[in-house]
Amino acid sequence: MALRNKAVTCAALVVLFTALAPAAHAQPAPCCTITGINARSATVTAKINSSGQTFEFRMANPLLLRAGGPCPAAAMDYPLALHTRSTYHLRHEVGPGVHFADEYAALAKGNVLEDTAISEVAGVDRIGNLSYMRVEYRRSRGLWLTEWYRAAAEGLFLGKTIEAEVGTETLMSPPQKVLTRTLRVGEAWTWQASDAPVKIHVSVKGTSALTVPAGTYAATEIAYVLTMPTPSGMARAEQTRWFVPGIGWVKQETRTRIGTRLLTHITVTLEKFEPGAAR
Repeated sequence: MALRNKAVTCAALVVLFTALAPAAHAQPAPCCTITGINARSATVTAKINSSGQTFEFRMANPLLLRAGGPCPAAAMDYPLALHTRSTYHLRHEVGPGVHFADEYAALAKGNVLEDTAISEVAGVDRIGNLSYMRVEYRRSRGLWLTEWYRAAAEGLFLGKTIEAEVGTETLMSPPQKVLTRTLRVGEAWTWQASDAPVKIHVSVKGTSALTVPAGTYAATEIAYVLTMPTPSGMARAEQTRWFVPGIGWVKQETRTRIGTRLLTHITVTLEKFEPGAAR
């Protein structure tokens, strides 16, 4: 029986765009070494210790370099300044028997859809008694997704999402921890919804050089695994995200399955980043 892509989109989006370390432990050897800093251009030169390969990346906030701020791969700095804007290339592949929503079907070639997605920090709203930054995502057909994020002492939290295609609003109860402040290799945590049988396990894998259309960055790899029972079997979304302080997500790759059946495979890569202060 064919499945509509909309039927699985909500679960996939929880992780698609969706506690500090508990005890002291031995610190792993660093993957990279900074070899040069140009504070004027906000450019950092570094090398991968295991291979000797060199690369460069730019800091979104040059003041961090001049003030002796944290190593960019070692601390959370998620860009939530008003009007911060990121442009992504999106490749969406569907599995056998799964079809694109009507508004996107005409853009697809077979079972693959190539599109542009643009996120922008659009405002500040209250959820309960806390302030969250509203991030809007648009694709070629208009508004696609809205998310509300809050940066706190414990990390970055997702409070609510609205999927524009179907008007579905999901209030995260409790708020979903997306990033910790430290992002140490080996850190792991689990988010469990209090009002639904949805669970997300998160683990920090490491930092390495990653090249995307927007440039080459020292990116921290983070794995997210969502599980949720459905009438057709256990739904499982496995996502890898690559995070860069001051830039945000530079790449995301997500595979969603029910049982062993592949429903969707989505890859998102950063093409352009525009900090809010520059707009």
